[in-house]
Amino acid sequence: MSLSTAFSKLMRQLLADYGASKGRFANAAGISPSQLSRFLRPRVPHDTQPSIEVCLRIAHSLQCSASRVLRAAGRSEAANLLEYLYGAPAERRMNLSDRVSLQERKLLLILRTLPIPVKRAIQEIFDALQTGQVARQTADFKRTITRTRRHIDKLKRDA
Repeated sequence: MSLSTAFSKLMRQLLADYGASKGRFANAAGISPSQLSRFLRPRVPHDTQPSIEVCLRIAHSLQCSASRVLRAAGRSEAANLLEYLYGAPAERRMNLSDRVSLQERKLLLILRTLPIPVKRAIQEIFDALQTGQVARQTADFKRTITRTRRHIDKLKRDA
């Protein structure tokens, strides 16, 4: 796989995981929309390799492995140095997080900020979904859903 194909494939995957428009993705990745367009075209040779700084910005902004982005961009020496400095455990930790989509990571970050009663309410909803008890709409369950919706609406307003 050529450099441009590997990097383009990675960028398309990150864009799909991000789940928003190309403009928002480019903004989140810290690159211009025109750079993103060039990076997404596998058959068109890139003017230059993406710089190490651009690769690190993309990895940081989109919460994916810096080594993975650097290698796809043809910056293996920088990836090797990064792994040498920070060690294999850091790389393994990042690889585990790569298995979780960006949307899932965002949900986890939101979940961490919720008060414990709301977390319990969400757990009750998940438990009910898993056991097929969703059809049983008890008063307690309805109150749980209402409290959760109110809190989610408040989080949206505050964001």
